[in-house]
Amino acid sequence: MDLWGQALWDYHQGARQAPLYLQTSYGPLEEVPLEEFFKYDEQFPELERFALDLCQGSVLDVGAGTGAHALALQEKGLQVTALEVSKGACRVMQDRGVKTVIQKDL
Repeated sequence: MDLWGQALWDYHQGARQAPLYLQTSYGPLEEVPLEEFFKYDEQFPELERFALDLCQGSVLDVGAGTGAHALALQEKGLQVTALEVSKGACRVMQDRGVKTVIQKDL
């Protein structure tokens, strides 16, 4: 399993003590709390809630991560396909109840 997916899966299964460090192309190495990826609708920032409110019909969630947005949209009754490259993240989404998950690189 990929490291990112393994970290998400471990957190999902209750292993909450290990930190996650991300290295991006736009900044220095930073520690990111894994709980940030497991938010629920009422915990989303205002801009995310606004964007989700605009969704209708069938939705493709690209880079779906743990499926937080896909789950919120499913609860609204929308048909959502979650696309994610990480095998581990896809496993987390399926376990959380995302109905349609595709593990593929865009």
